[in-house]
Amino acid sequence: MDQFCTMGDAYLVKYELNGLMIEDRIIVKGNDIGVISGAGWTYRSGKEHSGEVRALEKSNESWSLELDRELPDLVYIRLDLPGGDMRYYPVKSVSGKWIQLEDDPGFTLSDGKARFHTFPHDVYDGPLRYTVFESTK
Repeated sequence: MDQFCTMGDAYLVKYELNGLMIEDRIIVKGNDIGVISGAGWTYRSGKEHSGEVRALEKSNESWSLELDRELPDLVYIRLDLPGGDMRYYPVKSVSGKWIQLEDDPGFTLSDGKARFHTFPHDVYDGPLRYTVFESTK
């Protein structure tokens, strides 16, 4: 039987997995989320950074985003689209304000508009924003 309770800023969740009772502790402090699992793993969202995408450039089959600030090494970047949609992209490398993406992001960015080249071919006006989570150790 699954169980859920709170203890201060932590949530305890007990559940059965493969015949074993597992207890996970979920800690929420603002936008920072951490999980300590009785199954032997941990997770921490890290420090959140948000801002504006300044440019998207393609060079030699490589796509890079210019951000409004320098960030540490990243694994993923989330683009926060006007209207509430979000898209995640794996990051190949970081160099100052430039984030090189693993693959074609499927859109162009010009004149303040993001135009997607895949169905349903959305076009977004206004600033294209991003959110990343810096790993905390």
